[in-house]
Amino acid sequence: MSVEDAKVDLLLDISDEGIGERLKKFELEQAQGEKLNELTEKYYSRNPRAMDDPWPLPDCKETDSVLRKFLTSWTEIKPAEIVKLAKSELNIELD
Repeated sequence: MSVEDAKVDLLLDISDEGIGERLKKFELEQAQGEKLNELTEKYYSRNPRAMDDPWPLPDCKETDSVLRKFLTSWTEIKPAEIVKLAKSELNIELD
């Protein structure tokens, strides 16, 4: 192995140290993002619109406002709570 390859290997080993701990810190955030993404996809499948349509869409003003609350105000809740609120607030089932 060349000196350059050894340096690269050392740098990669150093960058890998503690990566599990760092990923664990983001586990909740990732799970929340997955649920919010699923909610958004299902919401827009149910309420399609063109990219340049106004926001909120006049026909969906009430539910658009609820979706906005999910995406802006309820960002710190647990994924299980997102699932419950999606059902109760928007009648959308999340996995």
